[in-house]
Amino acid sequence: MKTQLIFVLVLAAVLAMSASEASAQWYKIPDLQYTSIYCFLATGDSTVFVGGDNGVFLRTTDAGATWTNLITWQNGLEVDTILSLEKAGGYIFAGTNSPGSLYRSSDDGDSWSPIGQGFPANTAINGMTYSNNVIYVAANTGVYSSTDSGNSWNADTAGLNMAPWYEYTITPGGIVGIDAVDSTLFSVESWAWSSSGGVFKTRVDSISWAPIGLDSLPTNGLFAITNVDTNVFVATVRGIYLYSGPTATWLPRNSGLPLNDSTWLGSCIFAPKDTLLFAYISYTSTYVYGREIYVTSDLGQTWKRVTDSSFAGDSVTAMVATNKYLFAGTQSGAWRIPIADVITEVKPNPSQLPAKFTLSQNYPNPFNPTTVINYQLPSMGHVILRVYDVLGREVRTLVDERQDAGTHSVIFNAANLPSGVYFYELVAQGMNIIRKMVLEK
Repeated sequence: MKTQLIFVLVLAAVLAMSASEASAQWYKIPDLQYTSIYCFLATGDSTVFVGGDNGVFLRTTDAGATWTNLITWQNGLEVDTILSLEKAGGYIFAGTNSPGSLYRSSDDGDSWSPIGQGFPANTAINGMTYSNNVIYVAANTGVYSSTDSGNSWNADTAGLNMAPWYEYTITPGGIVGIDAVDSTLFSVESWAWSSSGGVFKTRVDSISWAPIGLDSLPTNGLFAITNVDTNVFVATVRGIYLYSGPTATWLPRNSGLPLNDSTWLGSCIFAPKDTLLFAYISYTSTYVYGREIYVTSDLGQTWKRVTDSSFAGDSVTAMVATNKYLFAGTQSGAWRIPIADVITEVKPNPSQLPAKFTLSQNYPNPFNPTTVINYQLPSMGHVILRVYDVLGREVRTLVDERQDAGTHSVIFNAANLPSGVYFYELVAQGMNIIRKMVLEK
């Protein structure tokens, strides 16, 4: 067992070394050259949507090798700008500028119906999320929800510091992002010329937004929100923060980022994928300006730069990650890079031990034939990590030993197993967690 574990750890180290800056290579997507991109949506490893300005709305079903235009005279889309994309409840939603504001497709983007005519004038959809069969949209005019897949909408702005109506036409911002974690919604409000702003949360069963901090920052200094499992990340002018822990406090997560007391963020775009979080940032100070992409696999305790991500000076305006690729869009085209080139093993900071016992979703998933399983131990103890088939038969014991507190990673090689669904169970400290994974050969 120890010999196997040593091999696994050595292989993990080799994989981490292979993600060094020299190996990462970006590929410019020919079909998206000279396009102005605002958003991506991945509905699978091979199917990705991209939206943007000047009629840019395309779909690929072969992981970006070829793209099909979705704006045609007969498909129902009467817009030239796609601001945001989301998949929810069996539909794909496309957020746009008014007067349409929002469109819906039930056939994977082949045809579209306008469903956002009930929004206030000058509404622009900045983001969307889905929770408990309800879709929520974040807009410059507030938060709106629909329980019938977008046929009707309710304004859910109670508790938000929305700016006066006249600012909608002259001020960018509003609710710039929204995210759902279990039965809780989180939103980010940001204005360029207003005293309003901050991060808010509410339960989905009774919408009443309450501020939860970061409101001392400049109100135009909150950029993005996302989650990794149940952990919420927000990007601000002073860096990236994690909302987590038993006391639900904001924790700075900037180790490895080029930020300090005199260098601050100018923008940020998140792209989560399982236990990985990618972040494009622009940063500036009196003497420094930069634009780069970083990745973390330990909830932001350490970040590693993804090399050659400046794209000849173009700013990244959208990102999305699949199990195969990270896609990055700019105002003049799009690029992709294999995820395998940028996965990195980030060692935990021993002074920042995990707050609770957790087992992360394996990555990639589905996989063939290897995948990485991460787990966290708040204290030292005996650990067992086993893999079972769908009949409950044990097929592999990956760990069976005493381990220190911290974040641990194990590589599972299923080369000798048939395709199908498997389960992995972590037993430690009197508790057990089971997750599902899929092997596709």
